[in-house]
Amino acid sequence: MNRNHVALFLAVAKAGSFSRAAERLLIGQPAISMQVAELEKQLGVRLLERSRAGVTLTRAGKILFDYANRIDGIESAAQKALDDFKRAAAGAMAIGASTTIGAYLLPDILAPFRHRWPAIAVSVELGNTRAIEQKIADGLLDIALVEGLGSDLPGSVIFHHDELVAIGPATGALARKTISIAELLNGPLILREPGSGTRAVFDDFLATRGLKATPAFELTNAHAIKEFVQHGFGRAIISALVCKDELASGALIQIKVTDMAINRPLHLVRSGGENPAADAFASLVLRKGRKG
Repeated sequence: MNRNHVALFLAVAKAGSFSRAAERLLIGQPAISMQVAELEKQLGVRLLERSRAGVTLTRAGKILFDYANRIDGIESAAQKALDDFKRAAAGAMAIGASTTIGAYLLPDILAPFRHRWPAIAVSVELGNTRAIEQKIADGLLDIALVEGLGSDLPGSVIFHHDELVAIGPATGALARKTISIAELLNGPLILREPGSGTRAVFDDFLATRGLKATPAFELTNAHAIKEFVQHGFGRAIISALVCKDELASGALIQIKVTDMAINRPLHLVRSGGENPAADAFASLVLRKGRKG
């Protein structure tokens, strides 16, 4: 069955005459009549009863009309779905984020995105930087927001900057507001685990000065680090993003470490696959990063 012939038959049936269908389609009436006749010949049935008043459907014509109408509706729905996908109005997206970004930056970015594109199905996976980088390299994520140096991330873009700071308990022997880097390293020190972006940046900073940290505790999330510091288990190196509230309330103090200033870039990384939803999310991340 020729799809073009069926489409013309459908147009004639809906218009009620060959002449009205020709006017709507901007096609000559003889051409339409000929192609509908060819369809009837191919199918071996009469589809339309012709008269001066127009056309009416035969029983066979009604059967074809019903099926052709359904096919036309499915094609229209498919086209709309594809158009929505191109405009990122619908679809799916898998986001990965390192734990600091996931807890303290991602919600503020994701909220306006979901408000603007509520039909997009979004999944979020949090982990340390090394784990998220591996997942996007394996094609398991559409987009990733990670900490760290970013030197081995093809196509990565810096979207924000963060500072690493030293924090201590508000009271007790460790509550000194200025210390040397030697005192920091010789005292009880609490750090993120190897593989995290925070740890990678701090270790790199020390390595450029011929130094190395031997932490008393290695913890996998910032909340645990803050709790350990508040209870006097040591000082810590942590993202400035994650301790704003505790510093403002006085639950923790920021310690000035002489000869230490660590600013780190935060990276947006895309997978190689095409995904308009991820394109839209990336644009929003970069806009908010520039404003921040």
